[in-house]
Formats: sequence, C-alpha cells, structure tokens
Amino acid sequence: MSSKAENETSQVLTSKPFKTLEELYAGLSNLTPWPEIRDVRKSVDYVYSGKDINDVTKPLVKWNRNKKPRTLVCHDMKGGYLDDRFIFGSDAHDSYVFYHWSGVDSFVYFSHYLVTIPPYGWINAAHTHGVKVLGTVITEWTDGERIWKEIFRSEAEIKRFADALITLAKFYKFDGWLINVENKIDEDDIDKLIFFVKYLTNTIHTALEGSEVIWYDSVTVKGELKWQNELNDLNKCFFEVCDGIFLNYNWTDTGLASSRNQAIAGNRVRDIYVGLDVWGRGCPGGGGFQSEYSVKYSEDKPFFNLSVQSPQVSTPSPHLEILNQPEITEPKVVKESNLLNKNETESASEQVLTTESDLKKVVEDIVYDTKRSFVKVHGQSIVFTSTTLNSELNYFKYCRSCSFNGGGCLEIITSNPRLFHRLFLIQVTSSHGIQVSIVYSMENCAQDQCELMLVAGDDGNLKLISKYQTEELDYPWKKNLYITNFERITEIGVAASKEGRITLGEIVVQDKQPGYRDNQDLGTLISDVNY
Repeated sequence: MSSKAENETSQVLTSKPFKTLEELYAGLSNLTPWPEIRDVRKSVDYVYSGKDINDVTKPLVKWNRNKKPRTLVCHDMKGGYLDDRFIFGSDAHDSYVFYHWSGVDSFVYFSHYLVTIPPYGWINAAHTHGVKVLGTVITEWTDGERIWKEIFRSEAEIKRFADALITLAKFYKFDGWLINVENKIDEDDIDKLIFFVKYLTNTIHTALEGSEVIWYDSVTVKGELKWQNELNDLNKCFFEVCDGIFLNYNWTDTGLASSRNQAIAGNRVRDIYVGLDVWGRGCPGGGGFQSEYSVKYSEDKPFFNLSVQSPQVSTPSPHLEILNQPEITEPKVVKESNLLNKNETESASEQVLTTESDLKKVVEDIVYDTKRSFVKVHGQSIVFTSTTLNSELNYFKYCRSCSFNGGGCLEIITSNPRLFHRLFLIQVTSSHGIQVSIVYSMENCAQDQCELMLVAGDDGNLKLISKYQTEELDYPWKKNLYITNFERITEIGVAASKEGRITLGEIVVQDKQPGYRDNQDLGTLISDVNY
C-alpha cells in the first residue's frame, strides 16, 4: 500500500460506540485492534496538602491518598465522538483538551449510545497520568425498558451482556464502566438488575486489576426513574454491590450529610461521588462561573491528538490561600413591588404579591481576602481586585504578552532572593539520572548579575542546582541545562540570585542524556536549599 493510501486508511480509523445489543454481540468477534494502548501509570500513595503550597520556608505536608476524597470527571461534550474519535488525531486545532490530570482519579467518557467505548486518545492521555478511564452503559426511556427486558430473559443473558462489557474493557485496556439506567424497570426485575451490577463488578475485578464499576443515581429499588440526589434506602442496594455511586446534581447539604452517615458504617464515604454540573441545571450555586477562555494562536498545520499529550504537571495558584472566610448564606427573598404610586402603604404592596413569581431573589456580594487579591463573587460572576503586595513576597503570574512556543509564559517576580519559587509537583523517575532544561528571558533582570537556578528534589529533600551550560536561542531567549544524578523528582522550582523579573518559556524534564551520563563531577553544582 502506498504511503498516501496508508495515511488515508489510518485517518479513518476511529473509536466508536455500540448502539444496540445486536450490534454489540455481532461486533465482539470482529473488534478493530488499535495501536499500542498504554497501561495506567501507578500513582504515588500520597498527595500534597495545597494549604502550604505557596510557603517555601517549609516542606509540603503529605497526606495518605486513601484518606482524601477522590475526584471523578465525566466528559459530556456534545454527545461525544467528535475530533477525539480519530485514532491518529485530526487536523483540528480548537478541540476540547483536558490538562488537569493531577487532580483526577477516574475519567468517564460519556455519550448517549448504549455502550460507549472511551476513545483511544483519552485512554492514553489518562493512563499517562495515572488516571483510570471508564466507559458508559446507558439506557433511556422506552428503548431502555425494551433493552433490559431482553437482557432479563434469563441469567445467561444477563451474564452475556456483562461478559461483553468485560471483553471490551480488556480488549481496549480501559478500566471499567459507569452504569446509567435512565428508564423505568419493572419492580419484579429489580433483583435481576442488582444481580447484573454485582456480577459485572465481581467478574471485572477478577479480569482487570484495579477496575471499577460506578452506579449512577437514577432508577430506584422500586424500579422508578427518580433521582435521589443522595445515598439512601432507595438506591443503596446498587451501591452495595459495586465500587461507588455518582449522585445526581441536585443535592443539598442535608442530603450530603445523610449520604455520609449511610456510608460510614461500611467505611465507604470515599465511594460517593457528588455531581457538579457545569451547565447549572438545578445544581446548587448555578454551576460554573460561566467564565470564557479564549486561546488564539496560529500553526503551520493545526493538529489534535490526545494520545501524544505529554505528562502534565500540577501547578499551584500562587498566593490564593483564603485568609478571610466569609459566612455564606442563602440569597434573600424580597418582595418585588409593581405599584406605580410610591406613596402607597407597605400593606397595600403586600396584598399585590400573591404568587411565587412575585418573589425575587437578591444575590449579595461575597468577598474573600487572599494574599494577592480581594475576590468578589456576585451570583455567577467573579472579580479579582489586586491588593498591595508585601515587598518581601516572591510570586509568579501567567503572562500572555509573550510566548516562547505558543500560548503564554510564567513571569517570575523575585523580591526576596533568599526564597525560591515553588512551581510544579511532578513525578519523574530515572535509573541513571534526570536532566532539566529551562528556556527563559531576563529582559527585566540584569543578566550579567542574576543567575537562574533550579530547585528540585524528592520527598521534601530539595537541592539548589546551578546551570551546567547555557545555550543562546533567538533573542531574548536562552536555555539553561541542569544535570543531576537524581533517580526521582517530585517537586520543581526556580530561584533567582537577584531581585527582578524573569520570564519562563519552557521547562523540559527528561532522562539524563548519554553525553552527560559519564559526568559524575556534579557536586560543585548541587547544594542544599536553606530555608
């Protein structure tokens, strides 16, 4: 086959769902192999406390990962299978890309087809960062009722459906399923549905190490399609036979407290996922802030391929620790008068208001104090107002005015050279040493007087590393290379020897390259960090 023909063939290789039971069972014997699918990377058994992320005078506090809440992201983007469906990427440049893997434990790919197989790129991107990927099984309305009737014909049919799901997960190397039954179930068939969930969970655990089955809060033990928004006696039977429950979005504080009490006895509080809908649809607080994010750039050839996404680092938000936590109350409800004569009495206006539509919610401003800003929240809008910074405060900010290779840069502002800048948390291992390169500009700092140093280490044991060599790039950019014999790095920062502003354009962490592996005389370049 010619190179052009091969490219055309690979371009049409896509991830796709199964829309019916017939299509699912017929397709199992003819599944299309994908290129190499990455195994999920093992995550460390701890996480860092974010409370002290900006305090570089002491090491970060570690928490046992198994004692902290888990985060599940459910990807529901225009029905799914858009540009992300192409195995080898597409020519798109403005498709949805996810960057915040460090804060996620499980990733669900969602669509409204019967069986949703997560696309190849999402599996690889998530697994690169130690995040599990789940597909979705969803049935809806009268079609859903018919599908389950067919499955419930016998125990063999129930097992056939569950085994098919396990076969797909093994073949495409993803990590389990979200089960979403959004249709009525005959009450006489509820025991069969519970059996299905239990059989699927137990069997996939045996077939795939670390696999998960999550139940979505929808149908009840009575067979009603009635979202509970909490864990209770109407949906607990499903929770008890799988790995977790994903609660609907319309929860309340009281419902969450009740859910916690339900799960404490079995030590399963961390298995309850509480939904937050970015579109607001009945979600407390109205969903997201409706912020707009605009990324404008040009490339020679637009390209979108999640599978080749590099490992993402965890980036702290500098100096956003809330110093003053205001009391948040429910919005006040006041009566809205439609009387034209302002001289009329209050009692007269009260008589006009007879329906709920006459009531208006008044949203009050909530103001938070942080180290750098006053943050005012009004309804779904948010405004940051800068405060006067401490002259001894080192900080960094995102800079859109310049760029080394698309996007923006980090501007490092050093007021106190005795303190370093804590930048990223990352897990990188190497059996023969790690090297780091930093592209930077010192237009706002005296270049002949200021040295940019790397701060890196493992488990709080940080070292100050001077540059090994400098390479001149296109003005005003330079690249420093830092060589270490470290076998693992979990934290990266930088330090400036003088006051001023330095722009960081790129940081690359990689195995120590062969040309530097024989150089053992690094002691003069590496020293302790003195807090």
